[in-house]
Amino acid sequence: MPRVFLVCGDQLSTELEMLSDVHVGRDHVLMGELADEASYVPHHVQKIALIFSAMRHFAAELEQAGHHVHYHRYDPDSPIRSFTDLLRAHLEQHRIEEIVLTRPGEWRVWDEFARLEKALGIPVRLHEDNRFLAEPERFAEWARGRKSLRMEFFYREMRRETGLLMDGDQPVGGQWNFDAENRRKWNGNPRMRMMYRNVERLKPAEKAAIRARADWVRANVEGL
Repeated sequence: MPRVFLVCGDQLSTELEMLSDVHVGRDHVLMGELADEASYVPHHVQKIALIFSAMRHFAAELEQAGHHVHYHRYDPDSPIRSFTDLLRAHLEQHRIEEIVLTRPGEWRVWDEFARLEKALGIPVRLHEDNRFLAEPERFAEWARGRKSLRMEFFYREMRRETGLLMDGDQPVGGQWNFDAENRRKWNGNPRMRMMYRNVERLKPAEKAAIRARADWVRANVEGL
């Protein structure tokens, strides 16, 4: 039986370690434009269109390489809203031996993935994301026994280990970061509110035109 390999919208790389495990021509690669992922926080419509466009181009690239790609396109009325929904629908249509995932970059998604095996009744195997320099276990090892967990100090240790942005045993430029400067009180900039005030002043017809343009972008994402 084939396995199904789930690719998230922020994992669009042929260098992803998980994809090297795919049996091309037998296993399935599953991708989906999901309402929950597009709406868990407010997003600019053009950002969503860009992400969906990138996903579709990546799916086409995988298909050209011989992969069996199963792709769910965005539909606001579809009952398939989450990764769990997407996988469940796929399992209802295909006999699958195993679900294979890459560790997601968000705890919100990881929490959903951690419940998949129980929810769907099928084995789930996890690959680490080889695009990251450190796995969660590496941070847990560093954090063990510490009274204070400040990411800055783990960040420094990783730079020393990898040599990235280092000049010998010192940071490039002689300074680790600008955290202290960034914590200073912001005095404000009246122009930051300007775009919101401008939107509030728009006439109903102008707002409707903007919404129509947003709908056009969503409908024509294929050609972007």
